[in-house]
Amino acid sequence: YSVIVSANGCVSPESDATTVTVNAIPAKPSISAGSATTFCDGGSVTLTSTTDASYSYQWYKGSVAISGATGSTYSATTSGDYSVIVSANGCVSPESDATTVTVNAIPAKPSISA
Repeated sequence: YSVIVSANGCVSPESDATTVTVNAIPAKPSISAGSATTFCDGGSVTLTSTTDASYSYQWYKGSVAISGATGSTYSATTSGDYSVIVSANGCVSPESDATTVTVNAIPAKPSISA
């Protein structure tokens, strides 16, 4: 693109040209679980998003960004709704659909009496 300005019958020289690049918004990512999303305390599930070497990732639990969770996978160890966004070339995707993780408490050690 370049521009010429005219005012009061006078015309400026044409500006230097510049190129404008419109980057595509990354598609809404999906999440797949590497195992069951309901498990006992002490377990985990690996959540994997769309993998593309040019993407940056941010995982969320609820609406809160998880500090340091910036890879294409995340190991969830607590109950909650997990989602991810990806970005590339300064453009941010829509948020993925949430994946619900449920962690069940381990029952207390039983006692036997006679």
